Amino acid sequence: TVRGVTAFSWARVESPAGQAGAAASDDDAASHARRAHAATAVTTTLLPAGDSVQLQFRVIDAQAGTLLRSLPIARVGANASADELRKAADPLVVTLGFITSPRLGAPTLPSADLPTSEGFRLFESAVSDFSRADTLSRNRMIKSLRDVVAQEPQFAQARLWLGFVYTWFAQTSRRAGGAARTDTVVRWVNEARGHATPFEAALGDFAIAGTREFNEQGLAAARRIISISPNSPIVRTLPTVLLDLNRPREAVTMFEGLIRRMGDSTPAALYVITGEALHFLGDYKAQLDKCRAARRLAPSDQIAIRCEIMARIGLGDTIAVRSLLDELPASSGSDRMFGFAGDAYLIAGQELAAHGYPKFGAEVVNRAVAWFEANDAAVRTSMDVALRKGIALATAGRTREAIVYFKALMPRDTSDSRIRGYLGRLYAEVGDSAALAGELVWLRSRPNEKMQGAPQYEIAAITAHL
Repeated sequence: TVRGVTAFSWARVESPAGQAGAAASDDDAASHARRAHAATAVTTTLLPAGDSVQLQFRVIDAQAGTLLRSLPIARVGANASADELRKAADPLVVTLGFITSPRLGAPTLPSADLPTSEGFRLFESAVSDFSRADTLSRNRMIKSLRDVVAQEPQFAQARLWLGFVYTWFAQTSRRAGGAARTDTVVRWVNEARGHATPFEAALGDFAIAGTREFNEQGLAAARRIISISPNSPIVRTLPTVLLDLNRPREAVTMFEGLIRRMGDSTPAALYVITGEALHFLGDYKAQLDKCRAARRLAPSDQIAIRCEIMARIGLGDTIAVRSLLDELPASSGSDRMFGFAGDAYLIAGQELAAHGYPKFGAEVVNRAVAWFEANDAAVRTSMDVALRKGIALATAGRTREAIVYFKALMPRDTSDSRIRGYLGRLYAEVGDSAALAGELVWLRSRPNEKMQGAPQYEIAAITAHL
């Protein structure tokens, strides 16, 4: 057990087995643990049963003296091998992994069966990846959770985490198979409701809210998750939900709190998203401070450079903007969603036009189009890159060309409502009412609630162009 627990990088055994002494009660065990400066106490009761021994493990909160978990009795042979003993102690190792993990904690202990220690390590690494903002970590996390769900069918909480992740990262909306995935998430949550812990119930409620569109119910579920498990990486979703609900001031307050709490360990991505929220509020000077903090941590990170570009545009510092735009081609951003220079040029061009620099903005949008045309391999392999190329063509005033481009793009993903929605906007712009009607019919046929409101959003965007 000691070896199993110390295999977790975050855990430390203060009093190895055989040195803690006998404990007459949970309070006695907690007292032993406190003297050893341990936060958690473990007791083991050995019950001889003929040619076998029954093992009863109890896990106790050393500070409160309360029982955290009494594990089912394990039976081993009187002369059990080391492998047999390790197998018997495996649920204890996993329980201690949950309790001691800085990203989980005792409130997240599953209500149903535990995973194996191997399954738990994979699960905990996925939860760790949730803390990161890059696309590679996101994809690795989703794969790890899928593997845990497949390999550990008894571990119901993993399905709730995967449902949470699916809805948070829009895997139930515009992605291929999104509608069917929504049905799966709803089924997983309903199956868990009868025995879910408060933490698991909140996870499920958030997932259900996300299969439609994040609203006050989703916000309430996120708040419950954080109140139950304050150190959970899920904390980063709460201010983002506030942004989605058009409550940027609350979001900024929460982001600032996270930055103070994390101190020197604050990642660049958190500074960037805080800066973006400040941009919505028109506080460009405060945004610039956050972007510069991000750049001190990651000088060549494209998202941080993009953040500074937006702040400088808001401040009217076009000289600095030109210099920053020249940094984009050599910047690092391939592991981020929309982390490519063409998208950064496109957004900067649109922002310049919105802030009263139409000529400069048009120049930068044309620079975006040139980037897409020079990076055809990326356009062919990534739907995100391909989609942004079409938007760049339209923004550059090449509307007819953009229509032809989007029509050719449709066969690559026949379920992507973004393509059909943008086509509808372009048809509205050129006055092609017949083609526009066809796109509206298609969008209205899509399962809106199972696509996080995406078809409804596209219809609204088309209507705004009429």
